Amino acid sequence: MKLSFELLNLRQSFMSFDTFKGPIILGFICYQFYYGEGFYGLIKCIYGRLDVIMLLFFFSLFQYWPIEIKSRIKYYSGGHKLTKEKIRNYKFCRVQLNKQQYSYSEIVDIIEVENKEEINSHSNKQYWIIFMENRYIYDEAKESFIKVKPNSKFNLKNLEKHQRSYGCGINTLYQPINLTHNLLNEQSIQPLSLLQIFSVFLWLQDESTIYALFTMFMLYCQFCSAIQNRITILQNIRDIYQNPQLITVYRDNQWRQISSQFLDPGEVVILQTAEKIKPDENYMTQFLQPQQADLFQNKTTNVDSYKYTPCDILLLNGQAIVNESMLTMDNVPQVKEGINQNQNEYLDIKEKHKSNVIFCGSEIIQLKGNTQYPSYINNDENQSECLGLVLRTGFSTAKGKFMKTMLYNNQDVNRKQIGELFIALFLLIFASIASAYIFINCFQEESRNKYYLFIRCLLIITTVVPFLLPMILSITVQDSLELFEFKKIFCTQSSKIPLAAKEFFWHLIKLLHQLIID
Repeated sequence: MKLSFELLNLRQSFMSFDTFKGPIILGFICYQFYYGEGFYGLIKCIYGRLDVIMLLFFFSLFQYWPIEIKSRIKYYSGGHKLTKEKIRNYKFCRVQLNKQQYSYSEIVDIIEVENKEEINSHSNKQYWIIFMENRYIYDEAKESFIKVKPNSKFNLKNLEKHQRSYGCGINTLYQPINLTHNLLNEQSIQPLSLLQIFSVFLWLQDESTIYALFTMFMLYCQFCSAIQNRITILQNIRDIYQNPQLITVYRDNQWRQISSQFLDPGEVVILQTAEKIKPDENYMTQFLQPQQADLFQNKTTNVDSYKYTPCDILLLNGQAIVNESMLTMDNVPQVKEGINQNQNEYLDIKEKHKSNVIFCGSEIIQLKGNTQYPSYINNDENQSECLGLVLRTGFSTAKGKFMKTMLYNNQDVNRKQIGELFIALFLLIFASIASAYIFINCFQEESRNKYYLFIRCLLIITTVVPFLLPMILSITVQDSLELFEFKKIFCTQSSKIPLAAKEFFWHLIKLLHQLIID
């Protein structure tokens, strides 16, 4: 995995694309008034020349282009070298994640923090960004953004020296859902969608208005079907969200009751069973109010979700019986034992000390505490509560990583499908040769309309990808999703179903070939 950063700033208003739409429409109206038949000629042109409207619609899609092109049109670059002076002058950063299977890019805001107590820093100001729900802090020495990670690998013998970690952000798994028109814009700029829209534009030029409009209606229905599927997936992800609870934490040598969303790694808390946990009433009142910015909030909010563990917690003493069915799909309760603080070894929550950690999203069924508190905890009243050390919060927890996998699996990743690209380019060569041959031979005939000849040649090129292929593919994917739902299989990214089918048939053919040889 490799991350690259590029500083960006918004262009001036006269350079942005939004200001070009007005002059284009105004120039078109002035042209019709000056060279046409006035107002009635303008109405006639708009009604009769739907291709012009289609061209404006197709041209307006450039403002929703992929990040690589959008960062060049809407922003100007400050380079990849992240010096302190540049960080102060630039407000945005394009982050590129490159992996072996895919790449993902996003433009994020550069946030300036003046309170050095919030971020563990020695300078007066600190800069950080949030990318894929992870927080990255600017390191002046390395001239790059460094990912903030809670310290979950420390020596258990020096547990009293384990300090509270700042800068990990609010302990929440809340993820807003995009509005429908934003999802429609994202669906419209897909390569196959743009090719279909361009083909419709050519048919309008070729006097095939009814066929083109009917095809556009079918395209819109296909887009709505894909958007509805994506909204359903996002709603299922939002069902996993947890509302904050009231929790008792040890701060400044005394016990305080705070909201669980303000917990930081390294703090000691008192654990409670699900029956005794109380919700954060202030947050619940604000959260359950309807907001126009999130249309699906009231439909997907699980009010009783505050009863689950809000973060990954290391059990310091006593014993706990928990239900981890939300994470492991196993309804068998698990027994968690208090960690042995005297052993001279480092914490390993993945293997060795997994039975000592209560993971985020677990339901605490039963607790059995004792008076064996850590030495740095004041226990003059000789209480016997179960104590836990906060290890990870927010999207750094086990449940948070699970949610990130589902969230960013649904993003449009640029897979390296070299074979499909090679086939498309191979077919494009033959289509271009055929189109050029027809254009050269028919251009010499005076009786032919040169404009329609050019349109027909472009239509030949667009037939490289059959027009009905995306629609048939979408219908097939919907049938596959219904079959998955019938078999109780949850699909996080429907766009990868054709790729999975290709891999399945490839291995099936390979197996049959091996059987024939044997």
